[in-house]
Formats: sequence, structure tokens, C-alpha cells
Amino acid sequence: MAALDRMTRCYGARLVAIGKAHCGDQGRDAVQDALVSAAEHLEDFRGDGSLEGWLTRMVINACRRIQRGRKNDPSLHVEIDVPTPQAPDIERRDLAKALGDALSALPPDDRAAVLLADVEGWSTAEIADALDMSPGQARTRLSRSRKRLRSLMASTWQSWTQVDTN
Repeated sequence: MAALDRMTRCYGARLVAIGKAHCGDQGRDAVQDALVSAAEHLEDFRGDGSLEGWLTRMVINACRRIQRGRKNDPSLHVEIDVPTPQAPDIERRDLAKALGDALSALPPDDRAAVLLADVEGWSTAEIADALDMSPGQARTRLSRSRKRLRSLMASTWQSWTQVDTN
């Protein structure tokens, strides 16, 4: 289990961020599942890409398994009573919700490409490795995903930039 400890030390924080971006509060569980699986199957790592890319792919796949399992979970549909924030907080919350909704509307690999590039700062080569595609496919997916995200956010941006003249 020395391999598990080393992978956790080297990549744990970044993998948790990716896990949380993909499956919210259960991101840590996905990372734990992925790291245990990686330690058990380390001999399967071919070395074609980076170890970090391989681990990222395992975390993303673990998140997909978690999301498939919780799709119809009734607890996800319960209303939560949240205290009313102040005006600037409301605007930030509304924008964050709109962005979250728009990201959720993207297919999983499109969402992953955007998050890995724009949140994690990964190169298209790293994204290609993590999502098991060519760098050209990663560039195309990222471009199309960003375009779709802009389209989904257009009405939100419009309402934010309109000035009330009444």
C-alpha cells in the first residue's frame, strides 16, 4: 500500500478537486475508490500517458458510476431551506447557479474538458490523455463545449448587463 500512500500525497488534492467538480460532495468517495482501484491495478498502467492522467480518468469514471447510482435518489429532490443572503451574495449565488446549471447541461466529457482546462489549467494534451482521446479531439471538444456553454449562459449574461432605465 506504499503506492497508494504515494499517489495520495502526490495527486490527492488535485484529484479531490476534480472529483468534487464532477460529483459534488461525493467527490472524495470517488477519489478514494479510484486510488484504491489504481493501487490494485498499478500493473495495468501502460505508461502511454502520465500517471496523473490515468488517475484522473479513474476518478472521472468513479464519478460517473456514482452519478448513475444516485440518479433517482429521492434525497436529491428534497428542498433545502437556505437563509436569504444579502444583494451582492444573491447575485453571486445566482450567477454560480446559472453556471452550474449550464455546466450540468453539458455531456460529461464536455463538462470534464471545460473544467480540466478552465478550472484546473490543464493543456489539451493533458485533457486528451485524461479523457482517452487525441489532442485534436480534445481541442475540438473544448472549443465546442465552450461555445455551447456560452450559448447556455447567453440569457444570464444578457439579464446581468441590462440596465434598468425606469
